[in-house]
This record gives sequence, structure tokens and C-alpha cells, in this order.
Amino acid sequence: MNLTRAALKNPAAILVIVALVMVFGLLSVFKLPIQLTPDIEQPQITISTGWRSAAPEEMESVIIEPIENVVKNTQGVTKVTTSIQRGFGNITLTFDVGADMQRAMLDVINNLNQAPPLPLDAIEPVVSAGGGQGGPNTASLMIKTLPDNPNQDLGLYQKLIEDVVKPRFARISGMGQVNLASHRPRELRITFDPLRAASLGLSIGELSSTISRANDVSAGIANVGRRQYTVRFSGKYSIDNLTDMIVGYSGDRAIYLKDIATVENTLVDRFGFNLRSGQPSYYFTLKRQNDANTVALMDEINKAIKELNEGPLLEAGLTIDLSFDSSVHIRNALKLVQSNLGLGVLLALIILWLFLRGLRNTLIIAATIPISIMVAFVALSIFERSLNVISLAGLVLDAGSPVRARRH
Repeated sequence: MNLTRAALKNPAAILVIVALVMVFGLLSVFKLPIQLTPDIEQPQITISTGWRSAAPEEMESVIIEPIENVVKNTQGVTKVTTSIQRGFGNITLTFDVGADMQRAMLDVINNLNQAPPLPLDAIEPVVSAGGGQGGPNTASLMIKTLPDNPNQDLGLYQKLIEDVVKPRFARISGMGQVNLASHRPRELRITFDPLRAASLGLSIGELSSTISRANDVSAGIANVGRRQYTVRFSGKYSIDNLTDMIVGYSGDRAIYLKDIATVENTLVDRFGFNLRSGQPSYYFTLKRQNDANTVALMDEINKAIKELNEGPLLEAGLTIDLSFDSSVHIRNALKLVQSNLGLGVLLALIILWLFLRGLRNTLIIAATIPISIMVAFVALSIFERSLNVISLAGLVLDAGSPVRARRH
């Protein structure tokens, strides 16, 4: 009762406090991350690497196992999951709920620097937050050609996708990973004529060894008078003149690579394909960071799609279709709970009026409903919680608290 008397004696102070609560409550509403359910998933960090054409056993022994040995002791790791297939491998580190992922990311990168050197032709490890291959996708997108574009081979647009599309999505705040599922890396393909090589007395092993030795080599230093020069043997061929490499001799005649093989810079063979309404398409997925706002992230993704479709992709005769949007279910669920919240407030006011039989007393008590809701929003923001169906359901129950308080 002392608190009530103090409030009645200082109406100006109470108005200031109520105004501050409303202002901070509204600010908290726009800052709260929006999710379908509370964020109870354990955060993850994924390390991805590859080694072209390597068998899973080689990937495990030469690359994955040495990396796993240095990162598995990262502070806060509760589980290490490894996925290996031919030419690729992933290590997923799972952390406790609420772990400081920025600190965890730095620890993983520092530990990764202590791993043994990888083979020269291996892909450098890529560290990303937001989970491994088994984690849910925030969005799935497909790139396809426009109806007036006669070229259906999307492999020709891969450089555009890598240089323009992927960076545009990757720099969105809260984006964890952009996975180009239809990506086909480029390779230097040398196709030998086995009959021609055999007739010249050359074996495939000798040819492979000769080509692999075509590298730039440092030959030390040379002292010339009072000057000192670094000696370097330039033995690396460019793609344009690789066919002029001498791979052997037939008597006194030099045998060039172009005599027995063809060289082309091309994409690797396609092992699968993706269709959109029966039309070839380029498929890629997006994953959010562990603490990202899914709804806000999807809004930015849609802006990026519109920007690309009206800009560089339109000029190239391409377009992006949004195949999967994880925010649709979240928006629908939140709208349903919000409508229930409004209905709960209305029913609470009706019950108040039936008990009090006075409009003035009903409005006075009804004024506490939005204030209590704003206090709840401030509390959610202070404790770094998300706005989800569970927290909104609590607000629906809270809407009836003035009625219970009055009855007591």
C-alpha cells in the first residue's frame, strides 16, 4: 500500500516512468530476434575442405584426422561430427547452448593454424558458423535462364554466380553460409591418345611425371662481382603454351605434348542435375548464423534477390527463384498468436466491465495491459531472448493478469 500511496502522490513521476517503459518496450520489439520457437539448438561451427579425386580413406588419414586432432580440444566443444566423401570432408563442432560463438570461432581458427600442412592440391579449410550439412536451411534458391535466353548451360554463368551472386548474399548481416550446391570447379583436362603415345614409346606414368615436374624452381643465389642475384628456373607453363611442352624424344626428334594429347580448361564432369519446372537450374542454399533473426534475414534476402534480378542477372538473361522460405511458417505462427493476444485483451476488458460495471474503472485497469506487455518486451531484450510463439503465448496469458489482480 505504501507503493500505491507514493504513486498517487507523484503522478508526474508515474507518467514519466510509464512513458519510459513504453518507449523502451517499443524499441525492444524492433530489436528482438524473431524465431518460431526459443533458440534451444546447440550452436555449431563447420570446417569444410577437399582434395580432388581423393578416396574417403585418403581424406580421413591425410586431411580430416590431423585437423580434427587440433580442433576437437577447443573450449566448449561438446561433440565432434565428421562427414567424409570422395574429394570432400566436413568437421562439425557442436557447442553448449548460450556459448560465446565469436570467441569459439577465434579459438577454432587459432587451433586450425596449428594443423599440419595440407597437400599442395588440397582445398584450404573454410570455417563457417551456423551448422553443418545436416542443419536446416534458411532459404533455398534456384537460378534459371529467362525465356528469351537460348543458352540453357548454366555452367557458362558460373563465374558470374561466384563473383556477383554469392558475395551479394554472403555480405548480408546474419548470413552464416552460402552453399553453391550446383558448383562445378574448373579443371585442366589433358586427354591422351594412348595409341599415339605407345607408338612413340611413352607411358602414361612417364607423361604424368613429366607434366607434374613443370614448376618454377628456385636455384639459390649467384654472386656477380659486388652484386648478388637470386637464380630462378621458370619451368611452369601457362595454359596457352602447355601443349608446347617437350614430354620425350623419339631418336633426336622432340615429342611435344600436342603430338599425343589435347589440353582444355573446362568444368569438371557433372554428376547430377537440378530442374525447376522442367528447366535446368543452378541450386544453392543459405544458412543463418546461430543468433541471427530469421525473419529479418529473409527480408534482406528478398531485397538481394530483387536487386540481382533487376541488375546483373537480367543483363545476363538469368533470374533467381526463391524455392524455400523458412520465415513463412514463423510469420504465420506469430500472426496467429498475435491475433490470440488481441482477442485475449478484448475478452479481458469485457470481463472487467462485467465485474466493475463502470467505464472509467475498466479503462484505468485496461491501461495496465499494454504497460505490462511492454515491461515483458524489455525483460526479453535484457535477458537476450527471442520473440517466438512461446513468449507470445506467455503474453496472451499475461493479458488476463489485470482481471485476476482486480478479483484478488
